[in-house]
Amino acid sequence: MKPRSISPGPAVSFGNRSTVAVLALSLFALGQKPVDAPPKAEKVGNLHAVVATYTLDYGSGSDQVLEMAYGFPERARWQQTVLDGNKRVLRIYNRFGERTYERLETSGASTVLTGAKHLDQLRQIELMQAVLLWPDCFDWKDVRGSRMHDMGATGLLIVDPFEGERPGTFRSFGADGIEREVVIVEAWEIEHERAWPARWKLESALTRLTATRVSIDTSARFSDAFFVPPDQRDRAFTSAHTKLRHIDLAARPARRVPLPDGDDWKEQVERARKLRGAWKGEQAELAPWLTLELDARARPSALWLELRDASRVPEGWTLRPPRMALAVAVENERRVTRELMQKMRSKLAPGIVPGTTLARMAVDGEGTIDVLLPLSTAR
Repeated sequence: MKPRSISPGPAVSFGNRSTVAVLALSLFALGQKPVDAPPKAEKVGNLHAVVATYTLDYGSGSDQVLEMAYGFPERARWQQTVLDGNKRVLRIYNRFGERTYERLETSGASTVLTGAKHLDQLRQIELMQAVLLWPDCFDWKDVRGSRMHDMGATGLLIVDPFEGERPGTFRSFGADGIEREVVIVEAWEIEHERAWPARWKLESALTRLTATRVSIDTSARFSDAFFVPPDQRDRAFTSAHTKLRHIDLAARPARRVPLPDGDDWKEQVERARKLRGAWKGEQAELAPWLTLELDARARPSALWLELRDASRVPEGWTLRPPRMALAVAVENERRVTRELMQKMRSKLAPGIVPGTTLARMAVDGEGTIDVLLPLSTAR
């Protein structure tokens, strides 16, 4: 690939379009951390973390979505929709310290990346962190007009010479000195008192894509558990004495539809199924499950319509951010009780705020029911 130098686009101020805070936290008040933990979390400027969402155009006519969440230092979580045949699936990459992981949303099992794949993923995560948060996070050295950051065994990051405050071209190199990726920022936009890349292109030997900004969230705050796959989290993040699971809820456009008051579980589920069936999205597909909001009696009080694709939020819908949650699977509706809801809340550490309890099941209402308790933290 030939070296190139492209001037960045002008900064454009488009107002303060805030996004919903993304919060994740440890579930239990235990003091251990996973092995190979990174340095203690700290802020970058006034940021505890940042979540940036982009659509990715590979030129195939079907956009994908990449959500990049960063904590500081050495913490990252990427969620990317990928095409698997005719289906879209979510592939998740985690970075915690010097470890990287990969997993599919449809599989509970994650893979600890090693060798070249680990170095490639680590280099790409640091490259995009440099692009998003320029000039913070890294120790940049001036080398003949370029800026360079040495990543050790992972390689190098080099920013081409530029005029003004913001660069246009970021390059990554392996430890062998061979160029791996080039990111060309075509436009910057101002939000939350910072300039963010609004549109950029990535080129490598295998990939060419154009990314367009969807949202930037600077109100996010995460615990270390967020950056480690659920099946890799230390026992400090789970309870050995209950059937509770520690899961992640992906970001999705959602819409709340109240249900008529009723005590009969099956009647409420049938009402929710009919309401869901009556919704016909012209350009949006519903997620393949039924999500119900539970009241204090543990009875369905509202239907949550959720879209499969988070890249576009239709009018009248709200983008529910990624969250962590407690979950327990029960055999049938008779086991969804106030006592179960109270038990789930009793497991939370001080400072953790439970949301409204949800029940998620198959669209036909058959099979097991997942009782979910979304979590946030006190501000």
